[in-house]
Formats: sequence, structure tokens, C-alpha cells
Amino acid sequence: MGIPRSAAVKTLETTILFVVNRDVFQGFLTSYPQLADQIAEKLVERKEELIQRRKLFQEMGILENDDLEQNPLVWIRQRMRSLFGI
Repeated sequence: MGIPRSAAVKTLETTILFVVNRDVFQGFLTSYPQLADQIAEKLVERKEELIQRRKLFQEMGILENDDLEQNPLVWIRQRMRSLFGI
């Protein structure tokens, strides 16, 4: 997608991680075009889940519209302060 992305993963056993550069990944998708569709479907599912959670938080009064524009780390810190007084 050409955008920075970070992720954290915990494994249950020793795991090898492969980093695949753009050209190799493009060749892989060319060979297996159905995989591109599957990846796109998962991205849509993830986005829908995030939208639903955001709506739920708004309905619960946990998240205000202005909070949506804020850095998530800042929002989490503020939420922890309000919940735990830290």
C-alpha cells in the first residue's frame, strides 16, 4: 500500500520471520492473483471492525469526535489518567 505500518506479534513457539521486498511481493501476487483479493478482504474486515469499535466507544461516551483526530497514544494516556488517576 506504500504506507508505513507497524505490528506486534507474539508467537507460541520459535518462529522465523521473512521480510519480502516490494518486487518479490509483486511477483508473488502476479503468480497468485487470488491472494491479492484475500488480502484486500481482510483489510476491509479490519477497517470495519475498527469503525464498529469507534462507534461503540462513542455510544459509551468513552470517545468524543475530537478524540478521533488525536494521536492514539495520547488518547490512551488520557483515558488511563481519567480511569486510574495516573
